[in-house]
Amino acid sequence: ATVNYTGQVRGRARGTTTISATSGTAAGGATLRVTALEFAVVTAGVWHTCALTASGPAYCWGANTLGQLGDGSRIDRIMPVPVTGGVRFQAMDTGHSDEAAHTCGLTAAGVPYCWGRNTSGRLGVGSTVASGAPVRGALRFAAVSAGFRHTCGVTTSGEAYCWGDNTLGALGDGTQRGSSSPVRVSGELAFQSVSAGGFFTCGVTIGGEAYCWGMNRSGQLGNGSTDQDAHSSPEPVRAEVTFRSVAAASAHACGVSTSGEVYCWGVNSSGQLGTGGRTSSAFPVAVSGGLSFRMVSVGGHSCGITTNDEAYCWGANGSGQLGDGSRVGSGDVRAVPGRVSGQLQFRWVSVGTDHTCGVTTNRVVYCWGSNEHAKLGASTTETCNGRRCSRRPIRIRGQR
Repeated sequence: ATVNYTGQVRGRARGTTTISATSGTAAGGATLRVTALEFAVVTAGVWHTCALTASGPAYCWGANTLGQLGDGSRIDRIMPVPVTGGVRFQAMDTGHSDEAAHTCGLTAAGVPYCWGRNTSGRLGVGSTVASGAPVRGALRFAAVSAGFRHTCGVTTSGEAYCWGDNTLGALGDGTQRGSSSPVRVSGELAFQSVSAGGFFTCGVTIGGEAYCWGMNRSGQLGNGSTDQDAHSSPEPVRAEVTFRSVAAASAHACGVSTSGEVYCWGVNSSGQLGTGGRTSSAFPVAVSGGLSFRMVSVGGHSCGITTNDEAYCWGANGSGQLGDGSRVGSGDVRAVPGRVSGQLQFRWVSVGTDHTCGVTTNRVVYCWGSNEHAKLGASTTETCNGRRCSRRPIRIRGQR
């Protein structure tokens, strides 16, 4: 390790070392152990990012004005800091829209914990009080998803529950009443996963059928229509394929079919549907390129990982969030999938509003796109449209 003139200690390699300091006649020393973080999952929010280590402890970085980093403070962090409480997680997710300053994690025993902003009761603990540290939920889940102003989870028996804002029916319980505690999604469907988006939610049943509910002004429910009504109960997505997973963003959604094709629906103003054009669609349309994917993530743009571990992104690119290294300008978009530069092999990818992060097959986190509030977890020198950014994947601090 090295120590700079401010007293900051920086690890250089794994092992044990001793540091010492003197000030006048006073002297002191400490022995410390240097380790390198190895991650299994990363999740990109709007102004912050979180990642889960292979052994369970979680780390977050970026904006923290509402406690969304979970370290017990309200201080922004430029590099990963551990989530307080010592809880070991097996899954986690961050809210993906401008007001979504909250994070949720799930332990191996299925216990949910959430922290950060709690407007509308999105933390699911029966109150609307924000928390800078993880607070435990009452139910047990197999999966959890943090959305704009609401959160959803699926139990081991396939029951879907949601909590938070329900103005446009995003909780799916047949009403438009919000709830600070989990409420059961109506319809007696058995889900394998759910994804909370802007003011809507999508899920995949155990049989591979996709359902969505909530706002449908841009066709994001995938039922073939657009309207101003609140769809407060699950409705089937109009697709001729079965799905392995689905991901919901602010106003569009994408799903991976059982055959590996990605289909997207909803708004397409920035090419986020990946069809080569910018025409929105109220029903699923295939992403161009003929690639075979195993996962997809959506936010302000869309990204996926192919079956041979390559990351591809498409949609808005004004901050370099597609990671292909190309020059960017205001309003720059890519309407077809392009491979993320660097020849990296990925096991996981997560899309935020204008940045993206991925975990490589050797458990290293890389991020690219906008670096506002240091959400890339690394220093950048280049700018995109006047803002700090990186047009290529950069390794976050704390890893070797």
